[in-house]
Amino acid sequence: RDLKIIPSRSCHMLRNWLAYRDRQVYPRMEGYTPAPKRKSLVGPSMVKMNYEGLPRRIEFNRYAVTAINLGSLARVEPGAIPGKLCRIPGGFADTDKVYGIVIMTERDEVLCNLLTSMELAGVRFDLETGEMVMDLGIDSSYKIEKVSSDDADSCIKFEKGKRELGGLHFVAVHNPMTGGAIALPISADDPGQNDQSGCIAGLWLLTDYSFQGDE
Repeated sequence: RDLKIIPSRSCHMLRNWLAYRDRQVYPRMEGYTPAPKRKSLVGPSMVKMNYEGLPRRIEFNRYAVTAINLGSLARVEPGAIPGKLCRIPGGFADTDKVYGIVIMTERDEVLCNLLTSMELAGVRFDLETGEMVMDLGIDSSYKIEKVSSDDADSCIKFEKGKRELGGLHFVAVHNPMTGGAIALPISADDPGQNDQSGCIAGLWLLTDYSFQGDE
């Protein structure tokens, strides 16, 4: 009676449970017929997605593509800073690189609050349109920018690295004016780096499922 049902695309445990049943349970049931595999498209799709630009209230002008060791992200305590951390799937090493973007903005607190309320679901590089896209809520997707040819390689590397980890990636928010060094809210592995003050303002550890139906 007191439960509030909120639609969300970030149903990680449900997705993992269904994927497990698809692999281990349903094939053993009488009358099971596997679904035909979708053919991957070598050429461009006939349907082109047209993404609208980010709503003005969550616009930002600068971001950087980077990668962080999985072990470092796993040490971040939930609630240490604004954001949301999805469950890290098993089977990966602490030294595996998790790709993501760091958003640089002086509106860090406002942006963190808005991304939380709008439920940031993921960021992806659309390989067909050459656009960096942000997914929000249950079914909203917005264009961050049309990536220039000079920056396309780093975005392709981001998308490839994300897919190699089953869609795992991150989005961080940092204030370049007051935030000091770009760092996670954890003790540095190198004790000498602990003297460098600074921390990101928000962190989302996310899983993108958008590409998995095509593989």
